[in-house]
Amino acid sequence: MALVITSANNITPYLFVKNRLINPDLTTNDVFVTVANVVDIEDYAATAPATNQTFWRDSSVSLVAETETELNDIFNTVLYLLELVCQQTDDLNTSSGVSVWSVDGAGAVLA
Repeated sequence: MALVITSANNITPYLFVKNRLINPDLTTNDVFVTVANVVDIEDYAATAPATNQTFWRDSSVSLVAETETELNDIFNTVLYLLELVCQQTDDLNTSSGVSVWSVDGAGAVLA
């Protein structure tokens, strides 16, 4: 099953994290690892790995499984993770501040 992010609002379409593996014969395999979170978006380059990195982000992925049930489970997990990163991005973009509370209940440390 091939998935492609064709458009995105207020977020990059490059949300599929891949790892570029180098084979002994120096050919490469790009393996899907996960859906990027907000930190991955900052840490990993889009379209190809940055120098000295093997992880990168792409806008497409091919999902492969042994059974239709496994494929549906993987697909649903990917959709959930995409929804999660979109929500996290929305939360960051609309956040008006951060409150930090003391563990001992003394009150606000940073508000």
